[in-house]
Amino acid sequence: KAAPITLTDFTSPGSSDNAEGRRWGNVIFIDFTGFKFAADGSSSVIQICKAPASAAPKGLFAGMGTNPLQFNLNNLRAGTCYVDAYQPDLSDITFRLHFNGAPAAATYTITGTAALVWA
Repeated sequence: KAAPITLTDFTSPGSSDNAEGRRWGNVIFIDFTGFKFAADGSSSVIQICKAPASAAPKGLFAGMGTNPLQFNLNNLRAGTCYVDAYQPDLSDITFRLHFNGAPAAATYTITGTAALVWA
C-alpha cells in the first residue's frame, strides 16, 4: 500500500487541499485535483511544493512518469506539463512543474497524477 507523504511549502496560491503525495516502492505519486499555480510568463519551470528528504526512496531521482498533467485556464484546456523532483541539498525534495515554453502570466489549475521514479 502506498504510504502518504507530507507536502509542504506550497507556492501560492497552491495548497495541500488539492495535492496529495504518496510513495510506493521507488515511486512517488502526487495527485492533483484542482491544484492552482501562478505563472508570471517568465519561466518554463515553476516550483510548487516540497517534501522532507526522508520521503525519497533510496537512490537517485531517475525521471518523470509518462503521463503529462493537464493544466487549465478558466476551465479551458491550456496545455500539458510534467513534474520533476529536485534536491538542492539533502534536507528536502523540491517538486517543480516543467512546461514546453513558459505559460502566459495567469493562474492555472492542474488535474492529474504525477509519477516520479527513483533508480
